[in-house]
Amino acid sequence: MKNFKDKNLLVITRFYPDGENLIIGDSFVKGQVDELAKNFNKIYVVSPIPYVPAVSTLKNAKFLSFITKKLDIKPDLKNYKDKNVEVYYPKYLHLPVSKFRNEMGDNQFKAIDKLLKSQNIEFDLIHSHFIWGSGYTGVKLKEKYGKPLVITGHGFDVYDLPFKDEYWNTKIKGILKNTDKIITVSEKNVKCINKLGYDAELIPNGYNNLFKNFEKSHVDELKDKLKIPKDEYIILTVGNLIEIKNQETLIKSLKLFNENQTKNFKCYIIGEGHLKEYLINLIKEYDLSDNIQLLGKIPHDEIPNWMNCCDLFVLPSLNEGNPTVMFEILGCNKYMIGSNVGGIPNILYDEKYGRILKNPKDENELFNLINDTYLNKELIDYNEISKYANSFSWEIICEKILKEYTKLII
Repeated sequence: MKNFKDKNLLVITRFYPDGENLIIGDSFVKGQVDELAKNFNKIYVVSPIPYVPAVSTLKNAKFLSFITKKLDIKPDLKNYKDKNVEVYYPKYLHLPVSKFRNEMGDNQFKAIDKLLKSQNIEFDLIHSHFIWGSGYTGVKLKEKYGKPLVITGHGFDVYDLPFKDEYWNTKIKGILKNTDKIITVSEKNVKCINKLGYDAELIPNGYNNLFKNFEKSHVDELKDKLKIPKDEYIILTVGNLIEIKNQETLIKSLKLFNENQTKNFKCYIIGEGHLKEYLINLIKEYDLSDNIQLLGKIPHDEIPNWMNCCDLFVLPSLNEGNPTVMFEILGCNKYMIGSNVGGIPNILYDEKYGRILKNPKDENELFNLINDTYLNKELIDYNEISKYANSFSWEIICEKILKEYTKLII
């Protein structure tokens, strides 16, 4: 394999985790970058963020609330360096109206190009994550600087956006046409890109070595520290509190589980989002306040602690690409239930590794899966899970990515 120690990689992505844990962002991109950095001279990560002038004033203006409530305003993130990785957060003007949405890619490109000049950043290869708008920006940079471009399509940008209407279909096809290598993370995504007339390499997400199986003595210590009962069945889920993550169905299924099992259980839900109050009220309505706890946002490097303390992980999403959390829970050597969406059934193709929820909105089906997994928990072969998980470590996944880079960098 080619040595890239004299080369620089430019990575463009959406919400890259910052150095002060103000945003968790797309941790799967960071996991990949951390591993790839071992093979490059430098990696420059650019994560453009939208801003609105005088946003604090705008947010308090009631007559503008119809706009500000739709703004995805990020904290004032600071650029930072971590060994040979430099992370930048250039700002670009954005509002939640069609004109700005359509021009987002051009505005991001202008912000990134200005940054490259001001920081004297030189690079040999561009890798954009998500087709729109990072992929679009990557195409513009390729055209200006004459560098090869790799795009990884992850989820919504592959299975939804290109098929919304003629405008977006043409837009996405134009991006893919000017890409040197297309990567995507699931078989479903490969088929979607094929429908658009292009080939894609299937390389799934991975997990980093934080996500591993802890010794029992360490788990016991963690349970004491986190106040997790040692004699109860522990269920965990991780995801933003939004409709697509479908915590509502999980809560409804646990109402049935509570009614049908004498065994005490606890379910911990990690994540923040606009459904928080609704979910709290639902938990109260079902009299499950002693069983289900919303933990809010937890730093990414602390999530392995919670994963190692659980008996079962549930991912009831209504849609996904190839969720990194699935590989992380496998890395922690835990059994899981996942929805029949995105790349989940391709990874959990055997019940040795997890169970598939065919209808994510069916609380009765999810209850039966949870109940059956609980009743047969002694039959789970954790050695098989561990061996399977090793094939998804970032080290293994990045070897495949580097092979693709080798074909593009002279």
